[in-house]
Amino acid sequence: MDTLTSLLSQSSLPHSWEGDVRNPLFTFSLSGETYGFYLNNFLQNIEGLLFLIATALVAATVACVLYQTVIVPKQHDTSMAYLLGYGVIIPFWILSPMYVIQTLHVTNTVFRFCMGTVPILSMFRTMEVIHGFCPDHLTTSMGTFALYYSSPFLALYDHKKQQFVKVTSAAVLQRLIWSMQGMILTGAVHSLYQLFPETFPQFGTGNNFDKQAWYGWQEIFLWQRLWENLCFAGFLSISCAFGLQVFVMLFTGLQIEEMWVDPLTKSVSFSEFFARRWNLSVHTALKRGVFQPIRRLFPKYVALVWTFLASGLFHEWTVWLTFAPVFESASDAAHKDQCPNTSCFQPT
Repeated sequence: MDTLTSLLSQSSLPHSWEGDVRNPLFTFSLSGETYGFYLNNFLQNIEGLLFLIATALVAATVACVLYQTVIVPKQHDTSMAYLLGYGVIIPFWILSPMYVIQTLHVTNTVFRFCMGTVPILSMFRTMEVIHGFCPDHLTTSMGTFALYYSSPFLALYDHKKQQFVKVTSAAVLQRLIWSMQGMILTGAVHSLYQLFPETFPQFGTGNNFDKQAWYGWQEIFLWQRLWENLCFAGFLSISCAFGLQVFVMLFTGLQIEEMWVDPLTKSVSFSEFFARRWNLSVHTALKRGVFQPIRRLFPKYVALVWTFLASGLFHEWTVWLTFAPVFESASDAAHKDQCPNTSCFQPT
């Protein structure tokens, strides 16, 4: 408790949350060892949610610009739309999260992963707008489009009635129950990560690593980076999804589509796994923002290859955003003495 009190007394945000500051609900002894039952770190989740909300507010502002400059005047597939999208908005989403991370000195890898969620979707949704593949029911008003552009979830739309489905109290209650189950499950996962630090990534990383090794090109191909990213993706999919869904439904008053539809237990093929059950928000964004624009000009296999490459690039960007070093000062950021090799990978 003393560690948690000391951490929360810090006046500056974000907190690093290095180490496990949770207190057990109860403890028990087994074979001479003492074990505890822990819930998920609720305060850390709240702080991560604040990062998502802040990023979503920025995305809503960008959406208003797109709506007024491209959607309303029907300027998709024009030089102006391409210049705005590929020359301004997409570079902004690629570079701004790392700038914020460096400025605020965000070392917590979960927070950094959260900061990349909305920008990834916004990049592909920008592409679908400038190429004219954004569905009409999402552009009926600036507010509707801003909600779609800035949300990590898709609002459920009834095509027969041509209206969005309103959320019900029963649906909210069901999500709350799932959220409580998710808190118990993620508490166990968090404990597992802390118990085996050599195998699983830790939430607060600080700057205790070899920067020269990090900036070597070989670091890109290390399986550990992909494994760590997969671990965080799995943690966030069960810790943030349900709680965040409740927040979005209460805020918008709309029912949302399922993001994961039992992909591990009900998929009978790889195509069903990725196309109809796994991370449907990203799947939809890739389909409208990459596949359909390319498919309009090239054969299907070409569009599939480019969509696969785009998916790989944004995953690599997520790895960089989550694990790239946070520098203490401008001289440290130069890191010339730490990385004299000109072939070093220097993204910042």
